[in-house]
Amino acid sequence: MVNQLFIYRAVIAGSLGVGYFIYRKMLSATMINHNLLLNQVQTNDLYNRNYAQAANNAIIAGHSVNRQEVINQKKKVLVIGAGIIGIAQSLKLLSEGYSVILVDKDQDIAQQSSYYNGCVYVPESVKTMINPTNMWTLIKNIFKNPEDTTLRFNINAFFEKYFMIWSLNALLKTTTNSKVRSLVEHQLQMGRINMSEIQKLQKTTNILEDQFTCKELLGFYDSETNKQSMMKTLDQFNIKHSEKQKFQSGYGKVIGEKLQHCLRFDIGSNMDTRQLCERIIDYCIDNFSGHFYISTNTNVKGFALDPKGYVIGAMTSQGIILADYFVIAGAHKTKYLTDKLGIRVPIMPVKGWALGIKIPNDKFFKEYTFFTPQYFSTYINNEIRLSCGAEIGSDFSKELPSEEWGAKMGLKYFNQHFGFNINMDDCFVRHCYRPITPDDIPIISQVPVFNNVFISAGHGSKGMTYCFGSAEILYQILNGIKEYPEYNINRFYLV
Repeated sequence: MVNQLFIYRAVIAGSLGVGYFIYRKMLSATMINHNLLLNQVQTNDLYNRNYAQAANNAIIAGHSVNRQEVINQKKKVLVIGAGIIGIAQSLKLLSEGYSVILVDKDQDIAQQSSYYNGCVYVPESVKTMINPTNMWTLIKNIFKNPEDTTLRFNINAFFEKYFMIWSLNALLKTTTNSKVRSLVEHQLQMGRINMSEIQKLQKTTNILEDQFTCKELLGFYDSETNKQSMMKTLDQFNIKHSEKQKFQSGYGKVIGEKLQHCLRFDIGSNMDTRQLCERIIDYCIDNFSGHFYISTNTNVKGFALDPKGYVIGAMTSQGIILADYFVIAGAHKTKYLTDKLGIRVPIMPVKGWALGIKIPNDKFFKEYTFFTPQYFSTYINNEIRLSCGAEIGSDFSKELPSEEWGAKMGLKYFNQHFGFNINMDDCFVRHCYRPITPDDIPIISQVPVFNNVFISAGHGSKGMTYCFGSAEILYQILNGIKEYPEYNINRFYLV
């Protein structure tokens, strides 16, 4: 298998490299075509009058937020994307003395995966989606999709922007187990920064009240070999865990009879991401009056640059928003905006499924967040939130989520493990697209050339776990406190 994978890597890497350089020639005029290049008079007028005159006598209009005096009293940061990553970033920057303008193209905040995801909080995860085993699974699944797989490759991936760059980097990042080990270390670092930030928030705000209600995180395995393998990995990274004693009653006993090997993790619980987003927004409005502005239904179409090529504003559907710094936190759509600056961000959409299931009143489901080889389960808003399946490169599907393989697979195994007979019609089912980088580690980085533009994207299925840690890292990068090359976009080739 190793030799086959090596040969496949060599062939694909060569063809992708040739294809990339052909494709790159098509991007030479990107900046000119998608951005507004201002002369000095237009720049001055935009700052002083909030409008300027274009060469064809058309009016270049500024956004009304530019006229607000209080928000201009501090350095301004425009955060593009009002999911949990962008919202947590806004809170961090506001608390550090910046004014923040948060915009999103949707009608409301947190409408994508931040609204209906697995709601699982696992800051000490030692798993990455991009590893040698999963890459081999993806390669095989290009030609055949086994019914019971938890990971699939969708042919639409070939039509996704920068798929060639993503594939080449993914192949290069998974050549050895030592490389994967370093990725896990980067992942754990972010998780631990996140835990530190959460402790600060719990001391100073009520944002996290009613979160983390599950008392333990459990992992169920289908063999002693798989359990021992996980324990060995946890020991390598000094992750505290123990073997869980068998349940003597209730649904814990039922699943324990089907999956007889169980581990208990010291850290892990549930997090209602949608509720958290709303609470953060309310907190920002109440505590940073005049320095926080949020605008939904606002689509960013490109950037406004002064005569020196410095980004001074973002062109939106409601006018140009002027700012000192720009943070792009648009999940896998981030690449369509950075593309306008000539930067190729290798992020792919990964479809995942989440099912809301009403279950019997049993304390097992309320007290434990747990995972099996096929799904994660946690307790949110008086229902089970079941998250399952991953399909790389499928942002074109028009199927109903309840009719897709990921939802069916998860519910099938959930019924088997607990002896239920729950029908899909009894569940609330939604799919969402998680942004994944070639190494499954987020990009938190200054954009090359444009020193006041930053990226925070590619958090995969762990956005709710990393949101506060990610915000702290980007704040440090923006302020020149620390560089964090392990999250920098320059770690990838051909960007």
